[in-house]
Amino acid sequence: MGLKDALSDRAFMGSAARQGLRHVVAAAARILTPFGPRAPHKLLIAPQDLRTADPTIATEIYAGQLKFAGKLLETHGRSPFELELPSEAFAAELHGFGWIRHLKAADSALSRVNARAHVTDWIKAHRGRFGGIAAQPDVVARRMISWLSQTPMLLEEADAAFYQSFIKALTADAARLTRARRRAPQTEIKLMIQVALTHYALCSAESDAALKDAASQLCDLLEAQILSDGGHVSRNPQVPLHLLLDLLPLKLAFLWRRIQTPQPIIAAIDRMMPMLRMMRHADGAIALFNGMGATRADFVAAVLAQDDAMAAPPQNAPYTGYQRMEYKGSIVIIDAAKAPKPPLAGKSHAAPAAFEFSADGCRIVVNCGSPPAHRPEMQIYARLTAAHSTLVVADESIGTFTRTNLFKALLGPQFTRGARVVGLQRADTPEGSLIMMEHDGYLKKQGLKHERRLALSHDGQSFEGEDSVKVGGHTHDKPYALRFHLHPQVKPTLRDDRRGVFLLLPNRKIWEFEVEEHEIMLEETIFFASSEGLRRSEQIVIKANAAAHPTIAWSFHRTEQ
Repeated sequence: MGLKDALSDRAFMGSAARQGLRHVVAAAARILTPFGPRAPHKLLIAPQDLRTADPTIATEIYAGQLKFAGKLLETHGRSPFELELPSEAFAAELHGFGWIRHLKAADSALSRVNARAHVTDWIKAHRGRFGGIAAQPDVVARRMISWLSQTPMLLEEADAAFYQSFIKALTADAARLTRARRRAPQTEIKLMIQVALTHYALCSAESDAALKDAASQLCDLLEAQILSDGGHVSRNPQVPLHLLLDLLPLKLAFLWRRIQTPQPIIAAIDRMMPMLRMMRHADGAIALFNGMGATRADFVAAVLAQDDAMAAPPQNAPYTGYQRMEYKGSIVIIDAAKAPKPPLAGKSHAAPAAFEFSADGCRIVVNCGSPPAHRPEMQIYARLTAAHSTLVVADESIGTFTRTNLFKALLGPQFTRGARVVGLQRADTPEGSLIMMEHDGYLKKQGLKHERRLALSHDGQSFEGEDSVKVGGHTHDKPYALRFHLHPQVKPTLRDDRRGVFLLLPNRKIWEFEVEEHEIMLEETIFFASSEGLRRSEQIVIKANAAAHPTIAWSFHRTEQ
């Protein structure tokens, strides 16, 4: 008898039509399987997966063409779990099962059979003890949430044998995550583990005490890691985005279970939504600071569609350490704080006072951003000071990157010995906004402090800056360079006098960059954070000597068409 015939009760879930969420209760036969923690009697709900899906990818998966993390694997009819995989990043995506949402999007009997076949292959390949990437806590957490989200597809027309093995695998992963949570460092990894365990407790028929404990631990972690302004303690803008993609369905899951959503979960969501808006440029991309890579615009749109407040983005995030200036379509986003301490500095960049600038709906000045996971060899280069739109002394990066033994495969090299003090003053007047900063990131190595003044006019037509290097009113004989990395879609043309650069935006608008008393150079750079992979771009570079020219003034302004 099929599982569908064995179901004694079936309920239907839903939310407001505006959200377009349709859900089906995945009920199942009462099967108890001792495997670590007690297996649930049945699955009660299936949380919504907010990540967008593409049915054409389902066709490729069925054809045995798996494209993950920039690599292609041809399975030729074999299970991918018995093949040698192209990279660690590929393996993490494969074992995380986020891709089965594409099979659901295909909405066919064939796609459902294919999804169950892949899950069955994975279970067979990992019976008993297993390790490697499939057992990494972040991968296990993603697999658990993905499976739970797709249970209506996986369990429809499934037989009891599949259900039993599926439940055993879920229960085993829950046990793994419970053990991993105890030793996990206080980073976003531990938070992700607890989010997955709370999903599991809500979706399964666990005891009220187990659900209460899971939710309580999640609330504690959210209060500890999500700062008052909505940023994450790591200062990585990508963390709140990915966290919201999982927390918003979790919030709805409490409602579907007719359980009051814990207030700390609601409060964390309400704090993170404005922060996400604060870090966005007009083209929808998230500013490239401290681990942020290419923006999935569809993910951002899916999250912001759940934002009932729709408030204007805040201009000041004092706890996370970012500033925003915005007038008439011109936006400046600034890194105005020092890096967090390990273990939270695994993706921190060495770039206090770096900024990004966009106008007329186009990004103009950017940082190089974090490369995709399948290019790990480029990660360190993207974190250096020179990969950011800021000042670099003697071609040397601020701080150091050291690898620790604690969760080293997941946390990455920790950024240490960076700026100890980052000073900030801000003034907002009818004429515009002015931000003044200084940091001591070069004080120990080079004996210099960097001071930066940024001003955006009220009409959005002019963005001016001034950079200085000095200590106690005196300067040292050190070379330094100002770097302004341009977005790949911006086409620069150097003026004949080499004191200015015309910047042609993709929408055919033109801005001009000018500098006083210095010669401008255009040099090649690499834009790491493109959805198309690494891209060549250009950067404006101004070089000077600290003793002879301790201060450089510069400006961007719109030009007439």
